[in-house]
Amino acid sequence: MSQYLSRYSTRTRRLMFTGPALILLAVGAFQLRPTLSVVAALPTNASLVAAQPAQNDGLEKLAVGQQGLSYSTLTHMGRVHPQGQPSAAANGWKNPFAPLINIVFGPERNTSGSGAGEPAAGINPNNPLLALVSGNTSLDHTTDGGNTWQSIQPPNAHGYGDVVNAWLNPSTNGGNNALEVSLNPSADGADYTCARSTDAGVTFTTDNGCSASLSTSFFDDREYLWTDYNPASPFYGRVYLTGALFDSGGSGSFNTVTLRRSSDDGATWSPPSAQPIALVPGNEFATNVAHNEYPSLGISANGTLGYAWHRGLCCGNSPTVGTNNKVMFARSNDGGVTFPFSTTIVTVPQNQAVPFNSTSPLGVRWSDTPNITADPVTNGTFYAVWTQYRTASTAASAAIYLSKSTDNGVSWSAPIIAYNNPSANIFQGFGWVKVTKDHTIHVTYLSGTTSNTAVAQFYVNSTDGGATFTAPFQLSSTTFGAFGTTTDYEANDVGGASGASVSVLAAWAENSHFARIGSFVVGTPTPTPTGTLPTATTTPTFTQTPTATNTATATATPNPCLVYAVASATATIVPGTNDVGNHCDDCSTTITLPFPVTLYNQTYTSASV
Repeated sequence: MSQYLSRYSTRTRRLMFTGPALILLAVGAFQLRPTLSVVAALPTNASLVAAQPAQNDGLEKLAVGQQGLSYSTLTHMGRVHPQGQPSAAANGWKNPFAPLINIVFGPERNTSGSGAGEPAAGINPNNPLLALVSGNTSLDHTTDGGNTWQSIQPPNAHGYGDVVNAWLNPSTNGGNNALEVSLNPSADGADYTCARSTDAGVTFTTDNGCSASLSTSFFDDREYLWTDYNPASPFYGRVYLTGALFDSGGSGSFNTVTLRRSSDDGATWSPPSAQPIALVPGNEFATNVAHNEYPSLGISANGTLGYAWHRGLCCGNSPTVGTNNKVMFARSNDGGVTFPFSTTIVTVPQNQAVPFNSTSPLGVRWSDTPNITADPVTNGTFYAVWTQYRTASTAASAAIYLSKSTDNGVSWSAPIIAYNNPSANIFQGFGWVKVTKDHTIHVTYLSGTTSNTAVAQFYVNSTDGGATFTAPFQLSSTTFGAFGTTTDYEANDVGGASGASVSVLAAWAENSHFARIGSFVVGTPTPTPTGTLPTATTTPTFTQTPTATNTATATATPNPCLVYAVASATATIVPGTNDVGNHCDDCSTTITLPFPVTLYNQTYTSASV
């Protein structure tokens, strides 16, 4: 990839891009190939689906340059005023079958009380009891594995919201350090502000030094935090922030995506604030070529970074910038200093592309929200997800697509759909992907149920590299309507490694932040579904397909009692003296078993009581 030297300026600031940190991204076409269908239908009724009108929120009245900012930022700026949709009341609909997954999810919890959206998720890499959820505009934490949550307001200025979090170097302070970053108004549009915790997320204090070093001289937007947790990585403990940059006036004269990096737990950041890395030329928006937003990061075991972002249509329901959507990829082998390689993961045709800040079938603004992750063990393996229409020009047909690379992003597999709902007009969106150390792929997303205005949050996983996925598991206990607070994304995270167990934190927005934490034993295979799964019905009443019954056969059945060796013994009962902390009604606590327990050929080292 050739290097180049460019200079862009705004009315009040000048930014110089130098050296190999700058890259021009390939724009070659990618042939979209057929997708993989996964059999397992959520019962839906296409006749109940109705197209939602565009919100009268003022977005289309803004200058095009301002429409390119993230929707939550525009809301906090007072530039748009979400009207809200009639909120569909919880209708009691439940996922009609229990997918056979190898994860046991704990209770669903409202983590923020009320009035919070856009949840960022962070579970401690080594302690399954510690987790953080943050967003617009609360900062929530748990110290008991998700059974109870406490919520605070970030102590640092956060006028534009976008509250994100990350656990820091696990080798420092017992792994109890965490960083929080928010977005706040500034003279150049918006800057980042920081706060940090040294007590496992219970309290946070403002860090002005971090704030000054992290912010750039442009309008900072749509950030997220990432940490390299692999001790074998040459960049172990390094913290990264992905973000978008705009000109200070919001005219659209400048727009790109960037990466900030810190090797001292976020105290100082590189490169200098006035010279941030630009992963794509900053004039693409101004010349109507493309809009660049929603960056995310995957970190391989050897420290290689895979960086993905939206490069495409903007803005609203009648986009004037771009001709299609691309999910882009750039790679860094030196801890984010340079990105000498870039390519296109997928090119989505215009009539299947979700324009940035357009109106979703739920009636809230949405985008294609691409997201990337890396296999934490196998170097060079990355997974990317995004949202696109299955049927041309039909937003209600949208689904979460996934593509995989096993060669450090040089080539990417034909996109598949993690769950291809047989109901053609029930939408999916807001997808997020992570991979655990056993190579299991974890995907969460929002989906319509009986209609596109009664939605729920779902989870699927794959244990064969994305070839097949489990049937959807419903994370939310009920259906719900439009978000109570502006939401641009809904994140999940993996970690909480304790012995052979690993945890998954799933967060989503309703009228506030909600979350569930699931755990499983690494190496436990996902059971294979048997019998008949429920199929879609065409009547307003949704019933579960009767469970298939087994038919007796003439073959002999082995005596199950012969499988176990049984012995009798006597011993003195030792009174219990260890308090596991379970002091509440109708709740559970995860404990470590004193020895491995095998049940139905599966071995467990922890249990919930």
